Amino acid sequence: MSINPLRRSARTALVALGTGSVLASIALGAGPAAAGAAWTAPGYVRSVGGTGTAGVYAWGIQYDAATNQIEVADYWNFYVRSYTPAGQQVNSFYQSASTRQGQPESIAVDPRNGDIYVAENGTQKTAGYVAHFSDTGAYIGEINTRSEYTAWIATDDFGHLFVVNGHLSASPHNPNKVQEYDITQPSDPQINSWGTYGSLGGQFKQAMGLATDASGDVFVADANNLRVSEFKPSTSVNGGATWIQDIGSAGHGVGQFYGDLRGVAIDQSTNVMYVSDADGYRIEEFNLANTPATPVASIGSQGTGPGQFGDGARQIAVDSSGNLWAADYSNNRFEEFSSTGTFMASYPNPAEPPAPGFLSEARDVAVSPTDGSVWVADSWSDRFQKFAPDGTFEGAWGFRGSIPPYGLDYPRGIGVDPNGIVWVADTRDYYIRLYDESGNYLTSIGSGLDSNSPGSFEAPDDVTFYNGDAYIGDYWSCVVTVWTDPANPSASNMPQYVRQINGCNFGVAVDPSTGNTYVVDQGRDQVREYSPSCNGNCNPIHQWGSYGTGNGQFESAWGIDVNNGVVYVTDTKRNNVQAFDLNGNYLGQWGGKGPGAFQFNQPSGITHDAAGNIYVASANQGRIQVFSESIPLPSGDTTAPTVVMTSPVSKQIVPASTVMITGSATDNLGLGDLEVAVHNAATNLWWDGSHSNWTKTKTWNFSAPVCDSETSCTFSFGFVGVTFSTKYTAQVRALDTTGNSAMGPLVAFTTASS
Repeated sequence: MSINPLRRSARTALVALGTGSVLASIALGAGPAAAGAAWTAPGYVRSVGGTGTAGVYAWGIQYDAATNQIEVADYWNFYVRSYTPAGQQVNSFYQSASTRQGQPESIAVDPRNGDIYVAENGTQKTAGYVAHFSDTGAYIGEINTRSEYTAWIATDDFGHLFVVNGHLSASPHNPNKVQEYDITQPSDPQINSWGTYGSLGGQFKQAMGLATDASGDVFVADANNLRVSEFKPSTSVNGGATWIQDIGSAGHGVGQFYGDLRGVAIDQSTNVMYVSDADGYRIEEFNLANTPATPVASIGSQGTGPGQFGDGARQIAVDSSGNLWAADYSNNRFEEFSSTGTFMASYPNPAEPPAPGFLSEARDVAVSPTDGSVWVADSWSDRFQKFAPDGTFEGAWGFRGSIPPYGLDYPRGIGVDPNGIVWVADTRDYYIRLYDESGNYLTSIGSGLDSNSPGSFEAPDDVTFYNGDAYIGDYWSCVVTVWTDPANPSASNMPQYVRQINGCNFGVAVDPSTGNTYVVDQGRDQVREYSPSCNGNCNPIHQWGSYGTGNGQFESAWGIDVNNGVVYVTDTKRNNVQAFDLNGNYLGQWGGKGPGAFQFNQPSGITHDAAGNIYVASANQGRIQVFSESIPLPSGDTTAPTVVMTSPVSKQIVPASTVMITGSATDNLGLGDLEVAVHNAATNLWWDGSHSNWTKTKTWNFSAPVCDSETSCTFSFGFVGVTFSTKYTAQVRALDTTGNSAMGPLVAFTTASS
């Protein structure tokens, strides 16, 4: 969000729509409580950014002896990817968006048959699921563990699956537990569990990764107690487990842990255990043959170089040769080490980081009132990006981590104050980070604790400004907090907590004419309006909305903005933007799920610039769409645009790294989508940049345009899925705002051999 520097009167218009048109879901009219004010649906201006996920977000990793493959859980691309030990991808699989239960996290492989189990992080679900696949990736079924949070799983050699239940909210009344399932039976019944809360031997405070040895003992990492506990599960149903020993301690020496323990792996042939110590950016090695277990070595360090970890390793695994594999999520890769800890390789090779200037999940957008620059919270790639008003990429900052200046954890909100200071909602780190217009870090607000106490955050996700204050939405704490907005914030001139508005929220906006605050209450499917004097529990001045698909109803409202006396609300499930007057009377809407102009896929953040242009962050399209009341809606145009690909040129040999495919396009009235398709000549597959995967279906990817007008743009697409010495063909396509299209010819190019 950004400030509202001016307000103009609404205009009137009538629009005739056809059901087959891109504009079919733009609607005008009065809702349940009709208003006298009229409203005009805005026309399409351009988009900012383009599709740009990393090649892999490596979270889980496991070795499958049945296929001699490394299985990698690609968290944000929603795939499990199979690689040879030499790093060549040979398969990818998962469930569709409509059937999967969440993102893939840790992986377990049944050593008896090579079947693959995947922990699914379904944070919107009421229970935790584990997906079951064959060794070739064929879907078999789900195990409903009814866990609060299912992230860590392991198997033993005897047909048992072990699941850590709920590492986010352990307490004496709700302790972490290890749940055991018999996967030799068709229904995969739970047969055992154990775990109590505390710091005594074998107790848990934050159970995380786990692994088993050849005898069936289970080793569980505890990120709070900073140790690994060994248990021998009972052979009797619901017999619990016997605690054997605790391994490791707090500290910085070999065999000690800094914090945030994650994956555990055991080499059953040598009886060596490896433990990921994320806060130490290293993996600790222990010899289990000794009693008690003895430390051997520390492997890795912080960084982006060979053998380093950006934010600590997630899951780790050992292959049949005794080599250690580590999922380096933050650096978009996985790494291989010898049994003695020597770095051997990192994959994918060539590397496939997210291309700068492209967006993996554009959750929020803000426009600077000082220069019109466009700022985007690129959540999945843990960064924020800056674009010039015409769409030119100007900078990207951030990586997965928790340490300022640029360590971020799923930033979901962004705002720019009247002085040009950029406020980034570092959502899962529980901070707001402040930067200047050049991306230089200034300071942070928040305690860093997951708390709803004044001055703290639980999940900040939206920032807007009014009258010298910053308003920050926090959807987990159900509080909007108001802070001072100093002109030159720093560690010695910090924003100060002022007051709060109690009530569950996602988006937050302030009407500049009255100072009234508008809050999206997603749980109630409502918008609520509060007076400027609200502090604490207040009755709303107005409230409107209900669950449904009718005019003025919501299924998953997210963002909100007040612009020219109109309240705009995005809905990530209905894929639309609805317009209301300041009293909540329905005025109209536009949107619908699809790839065209006026269409979205999870529209989230919304804001406007000084001219009143509307900016909508279409999260799952990886782009910002810009609309304007001054641009007329298209009608009756049959003239196709023109488009040409400018690079690479035919038969060009390009470096084996991210290939920037560029082009230019024009139209007589207004350009819409500018797209790129990439074909692998060797595999006969097409690149899907939204999930960084190859598919049999020709896929058009959103490019990043730079436009000097609505009718003339250049554009680029960062193709990250390259391999060495491979022939590709690329094609460009332009659509105008009416839906007329034109394609350029296929252009062949080849990547270099090294």
